[in-house]
Amino acid sequence: MPATQSSQDDLQPKRQKLDDTAHSTNGGDKDVDETIAGTQLSGEDSTALKWMDEEAVSVLFGSDKLPRAFPGYFLTNRFAYFRSALRKHGDSPTFSEGVTRKICLQDIAAHTFARIARYALSSKPSDVNFDKAGITEPHDTVTSLLDALIAADYLGMDAFTSFEKMLAERLALLLLFSRLSLSSDHTRLIASHTAFRSKLIWRVVVASGVRPFLQEHISPAPDHGCGSDKIPPPAHCMQSLWKCILVHCRQLRSDDKKYGLDVAAELSTTLKDGVGFKAPPYSYNLEPTPYVDPLLAFVSIDLSRTCYGEKFGIMQGQLEY
Repeated sequence: MPATQSSQDDLQPKRQKLDDTAHSTNGGDKDVDETIAGTQLSGEDSTALKWMDEEAVSVLFGSDKLPRAFPGYFLTNRFAYFRSALRKHGDSPTFSEGVTRKICLQDIAAHTFARIARYALSSKPSDVNFDKAGITEPHDTVTSLLDALIAADYLGMDAFTSFEKMLAERLALLLLFSRLSLSSDHTRLIASHTAFRSKLIWRVVVASGVRPFLQEHISPAPDHGCGSDKIPPPAHCMQSLWKCILVHCRQLRSDDKKYGLDVAAELSTTLKDGVGFKAPPYSYNLEPTPYVDPLLAFVSIDLSRTCYGEKFGIMQGQLEY
């Protein structure tokens, strides 16, 4: 099984660039970059984002007891929400937030905004570290990724489209390594919230359910009869965990009917894209037909030396609907 016959090199941590480059915007971006050059952004911790100048804006996040100060030009150059809240009519602020220069964002956590701000300011792609067992850095969760997109949409982030694309790739990576992390609460939120109106995130979670659906009836396979010795490898390095994933994904389709229907619809495309040898009926030398996990379509980094980047198979005559 390819997942268990890797060389020692495959066991070593890998470091790949995942593009999270913000698209350049207009105006004083050069000045902002020079201002932030001496400020350290420490991971998801936004304490390093404290600013003080005569144009500072005080922002209170839901996770904080005290507000944090940001330069007004940073906020207004990148977010429609702040441009509206701080806009002026002539020389006078239109709204009270412009007068007090205080804004309360109780529904957004400081660490969530820090991620958005880092993307808006940084032109350097971030690293994704992973080994055979999964992603080792960054420590994303489905909830943290969805929260970031909801917050970015609420704030009217100028670079929202590229930010969404980057987080969609992060989500695809997360689900490749840990499909158990997706819940029906997540799928219902993605289907209903306006922040996900492009359907990109929905397409990612639907794609994550295709391979388990195709393989769930043949993965254990101790009693499938002919061809059972050629069971294709699971999409996880541990067979026992893959069985848990199959059960989880089956329950997910049952709990969220819309999700289940869309996964079933996506099966057709994957089956049509399958290429390779198909054994004749009743053959005692059945071979799996190779397919590509549709979740890989959202991933740009090289996973070819992991079990997650391999083509997979289903046994002819063993797929049940």
